Amino acid sequence: MQIRGIFLNTEPNPSKFDNRSESIQKQLADYEKLTFYYYKNAKEYFKQKEYSKAGEALWGSINIYLKIISLIVSNKPLPAGHKEIRLYVQNLANSLRDHDLYMLYKKAEKLHANFYQNFLDEEEFIEYFNFSEQLLKKIYGLIRASIRKKQ
Repeated sequence: MQIRGIFLNTEPNPSKFDNRSESIQKQLADYEKLTFYYYKNAKEYFKQKEYSKAGEALWGSINIYLKIISLIVSNKPLPAGHKEIRLYVQNLANSLRDHDLYMLYKKAEKLHANFYQNFLDEEEFIEYFNFSEQLLKKIYGLIRASIRKKQ
């Protein structure tokens, strides 16, 4: 599968953020390009069986998407600390009554930890990578829904 825009068949498109302030619009466009870059790298590392790098790149893509949601919903950036991001996801999941969102996030955290400890075997890694892609798709759906509400 050729990777272009994340789960889109287009290049990242900053014009979809046109109704926001110029600085927020630029940040959103930059984030979208960055998550595209990370996800593309994750898939490439995965093909090369460089699993710890693939997991960390996918983790980066997930976190950038969370930053996009924060900017869309509140017009302010998501805190950079891991604890604060986890709490943000937990609160988001609670507000949406979407328990799976938080559970998938906790599984994605394993990929991040695996980058440093390399404790997942290939089968476990693939399972967590697939869960993390589900999370990325879910977050992308939230972004699309938020954009539609704001327009």
